Parts: sequence; structure tokens; C-alpha cells
Amino acid sequence: MGRKTKEEKGLLAKLLSGALDGQVGDDLTTSGGSTVWTTIKDGKPVRYKEGPTKKFFNGKENERIPGVKHTLEEWNTDDEKLSFLQKFGWLMKDEDARKYSSIFKPKK
Repeated sequence: MGRKTKEEKGLLAKLLSGALDGQVGDDLTTSGGSTVWTTIKDGKPVRYKEGPTKKFFNGKENERIPGVKHTLEEWNTDDEKLSFLQKFGWLMKDEDARKYSSIFKPKK
């Protein structure tokens, strides 16, 4: 990506500071019953998938076994993080992230 604009440096600093930590967008439930979500933790965006919860009767009561959690995608480098903000920033509560993302929104 090369040189970063003042805006990009500011967003990366905000990301690193933890100011943008939290879930990005809504959970998505697949046709198989798995849940997919994206979150920012400690300034690092990550997408997870958790398999459906299984239930079984143990002779006395129904027991639930949580699905297996997988990491689908991680955005580690500054360029990857900026690419994440370009693509998903509009889903965030942060005004700067939304504004930055809107620059990269595809034209209809």
C-alpha cells in the first residue's frame, strides 16, 4: 500500500489503542447452524466460526455441548487492517471508520 495518509495513521492508532474493539456487524447463521462473526480484540480484527450446539440426553437431563470454534480469518499487518476498515468500517459505530470505509464503497 505504500505511504499512509494522516487519516489512515489515525485509524491504525485508534485500532491499536483498543478504541475500536468489539463486534463488527451482526452474527451470521449458516444453513448448517454454525455462527460466524467478526470482532476486534486488542486492536486486531478476527473472523470466527462456531459450529452448532449439540444436545443429548444423558439419562437424567438434556446436556448441551457447544460447537467447535474456528478462526476463519485474521487481519494482522497494517495494510491488512486498513483493508479490513475499507471493507467493514461502515458496520462500526466509529464515525472515522465509517467515513474512511465510504471512500471505498463500490459505485453502483
